[in-house]
Amino acid sequence: MKKEYEAVLKLVRLGNKRNRDELLKIIEDNNLNWIEILGYLCYHRVAGLAYETLKTIGCLEKLDFPVFFTLYMINQAQYIRAMLQKEYIKIISSELQKANIEHVFLKGSVFSFTIYPLGARAFNDIDILISRNSILQVKDILYKLGFIQGKYNYKKNTIEKFPQEVVTQYMNTKGETAPFVKTVDENTLKTINVDVNFSLDWESNKSNGEIVECFLKEKTLIPIDNNFFIYTLKKEYLFIQLCIHFYKESALIDVIKKRKVLDLYKFVDIYTFIQSYFNKINLDIILEVSCKYGFDKYVFFALNYISEIFPDILEIDNVKNLVFKFRNYINNDDFINVIFDQYNPEIKMKHHGDLIERVFSYDIIKKFKLI
Repeated sequence: MKKEYEAVLKLVRLGNKRNRDELLKIIEDNNLNWIEILGYLCYHRVAGLAYETLKTIGCLEKLDFPVFFTLYMINQAQYIRAMLQKEYIKIISSELQKANIEHVFLKGSVFSFTIYPLGARAFNDIDILISRNSILQVKDILYKLGFIQGKYNYKKNTIEKFPQEVVTQYMNTKGETAPFVKTVDENTLKTINVDVNFSLDWESNKSNGEIVECFLKEKTLIPIDNNFFIYTLKKEYLFIQLCIHFYKESALIDVIKKRKVLDLYKFVDIYTFIQSYFNKINLDIILEVSCKYGFDKYVFFALNYISEIFPDILEIDNVKNLVFKFRNYINNDDFINVIFDQYNPEIKMKHHGDLIERVFSYDIIKKFKLI
């Protein structure tokens, strides 16, 4: 493995207690290209996390000043940004609870205040899961809070409202409403973006209302501020949802074309979640619920990808056991390196190369071939 790749992958392993000695060797290597490393950390949105990793193990003083300064400034900017976003999470949560709407917050709006130190993780969207029956109520709440369904044009510094056909297309094909956005124009934060999900995957037309209702029943309150609590999923269900999202972002052709990369921060979310919670998680619930609702392939996919990038997670007994359980259940794992068109599943492409090379490559769709 290229030394710069190895350095990046070590710098984002916040929960690994044996990471210090390995990182010291990396930092003391005078042949490393830190400009390249910083580029990867910034593009993959993990520079703030690299700062926290180095801070935790007491290695910041060993960095050259330009490297330290870059990581420090990004971490502090993300801290300010997260504090501003948190206020909007609290406002939206209060309104949803006041209206008695079943909901849970997901992904960055939860992890930034739980499994990561504040400032370590950047997030763009406030992700919420609701029942399809609640869409109109939630839309009304967000409209009253000043949100519109549209997209921020960073080149013009304006929000472009979606035409009705785009709003309808989202509802019919993506399992979520068209994004809601509001200009706030604060330091580090141009807009607040809200993604309202009514499906756990991308199949809007699949009859999965029962599945969402099941997940919403498995919610729990977590603190994100002194005495302020928001709803999220219980850990087993949150892990399944995280794996489903990871699969969607890694296996749908249109997503890969748009993103151009496999975002490292999505790998890191699962890695850090495992480091934080897998010592007490109930594997049987993960297996049973995943298999019952057809999510077993997605969880198995995610575990395979994460363990290839971060093989140290296989040293955790519960991870090893879960991979073993899924491997016994899944007969064919040919789907692992296959991506497909969500609108025409017959169109498939396959990658035969190394996953690490894929993570550190740009415009990776060019590396896939039709099968």
